[in-house]
Amino acid sequence: MLPGCSRYLCNQSSPNAVFNPNFQTCSFHFKLLFKMAYELTDANFQTDVLDSGKVTVVDLWAEWCQPCLAMGPIVEQLADEYKDRVLVGKLNVDNNQDVPMQYNVRGIPTFLIFKNGELKDKLVGTQPKKVLQDKIEALLA
Repeated sequence: MLPGCSRYLCNQSSPNAVFNPNFQTCSFHFKLLFKMAYELTDANFQTDVLDSGKVTVVDLWAEWCQPCLAMGPIVEQLADEYKDRVLVGKLNVDNNQDVPMQYNVRGIPTFLIFKNGELKDKLVGTQPKKVLQDKIEALLA
């Protein structure tokens, strides 16, 4: 068991199985906990967001950011609730720096909301689920 991983009988010993102290779990189980939202990157952002023709919610976050981690379950719920109509994705700002620079992101979490490739809204900081739902519903109408 990795030191501190709270998952029963966790034996993740690969070099990539890094302990995530914010969730008391290893990186393997962290990904299992947060798996509904689509993983966005600098490389797929153009095709998956800007060229998609869909409403897209992009959560810019980092593993070390406590408010980002607090928003994680809400983002996952939105991804599940809107899975057939809206792309809800997460973009890790530590691994992808082009998109945050392009949209002048200075703090995280930041939510970028697009429709047909056009930025419609930018929300900075933790947000109630209802606020994000209202923004999504307004763009779907």
